[in-house]
Amino acid sequence: MKTPKKKSDEKPEIYALKKENEGLSFSRKEFLGAIGTLGAGMALLSVEGHAEKIEDTGTGVSDFKSHSDAVKSVCFSPDGKMLASGSSDNTIKLWSIPDGKIIKKIKQHTEEVTTVCFSPDGKTLASASNDKTIRLWSVPDGNLQKTLKGHTYGVRSLCFSPDGKSLASCSDDNTVRLWSVQQGNLTTQLQSYSDGKVYAVCFSPYGKILASGSDQNIKLWSLPDGQLLNTLEGHTGSINSLCFSPDGRILASGSTDHAMKFWRIPEFELIQTKEELGKQVNALTFSPDGRMVATAYENNSGMLKLWSVNDRKTLNTFMGQSGDINAVCFSPDGQTLATGSNDDKIRLLTMPEGKPAYILFDPANTEKTDARRVRQMGPETLTMPCGTPLPAGATCICDCISSSRSYPGSHTICTCDTITIPAGSPLSAGMICICNTITVGTYSPPTYYGGGGYYTTYWYPN
Repeated sequence: MKTPKKKSDEKPEIYALKKENEGLSFSRKEFLGAIGTLGAGMALLSVEGHAEKIEDTGTGVSDFKSHSDAVKSVCFSPDGKMLASGSSDNTIKLWSIPDGKIIKKIKQHTEEVTTVCFSPDGKTLASASNDKTIRLWSVPDGNLQKTLKGHTYGVRSLCFSPDGKSLASCSDDNTVRLWSVQQGNLTTQLQSYSDGKVYAVCFSPYGKILASGSDQNIKLWSLPDGQLLNTLEGHTGSINSLCFSPDGRILASGSTDHAMKFWRIPEFELIQTKEELGKQVNALTFSPDGRMVATAYENNSGMLKLWSVNDRKTLNTFMGQSGDINAVCFSPDGQTLATGSNDDKIRLLTMPEGKPAYILFDPANTEKTDARRVRQMGPETLTMPCGTPLPAGATCICDCISSSRSYPGSHTICTCDTITIPAGSPLSAGMICICNTITVGTYSPPTYYGGGGYYTTYWYPN
């Protein structure tokens, strides 16, 4: 029988963020805070000891990933407390919002997960995949409820009806299908498209119209009879995304032809076209109040735009995501916009400014090392819990320690004694750090004639 390893003997689990020759910054799983925030240009947030959300300042965050492959879909739960994501790594993940903790990982699809969406009551998550299946999962435990089969090619898009009773799907098999959520069976197959694959489906807010987009055309279907109401023509490329405004009076469409179009419903009239030269529209969505549309474009800089619905003018443009953005979704309160992109990341942007932006990251997809000794370029400031021994070579920036003392009399007086704590000395039990910021390591900047800065090695405390 093996003797259990003592916790004190275990090496802390380290997530490596930057390579050693550039300076190494890291976070320990059970440590609340960040190491190397100045050098790496980032700040790490933690909840309940799990660091799974990092501020994206544009540098030093390439190692943080939400999935191990492109993020194809993101969707907020109706109460805004969860975010679901689907990826080319065949997995689905449920994230706690706003802290970014992973609630559940699901890997039962055998190919790329193309889309995920919550039911209106938030109790069911639907997912679709290139494995030709649609799956319904209970929330938040992620247990499989039903598997819907019938499509003969990969499923591109899903949408729940407003009452949650029906689920619409579309596929590369040129069909749009309606499914009973409760029974898990096919109720209606709308006539097959003769002009190719179907890329997007969307219910109107009152559930009386279903919009579907294929190569160049948008079809509008009346429900529940499934009759074709109208065909909207004008795009010259595939329709990647469709979304109704919250009042159902406007339909926005995005296409590979680099254009976003606004259509008036039920008049079926084109209101305006907005084009971005050389940038196809991958995804778009209305804000919950209907005043804005967020549009993601396919280009190397990961461009995202906010448009005013009233005058169709640009409100803001966000750049700098390192991969094409595949998916966008507003939180129910409209304060946050989630994006999923080809750089394997999910970002949360505060609206309408877009700052700060946070990346949700899965530690399982982050480079790890079990080393305790870490090399850091330059002096760094750390926040240490009271009672924690200081690392060798540490210097207290503020050495004022408060100690509560009782004196004769009817009350207790607290005095602040100025005490110098030598480097490496533990704090005495009961003492409170008024200022618990310390500096670790030294750094000599390089000289003009090629003298080098150097690293100082220190031990990170258990």
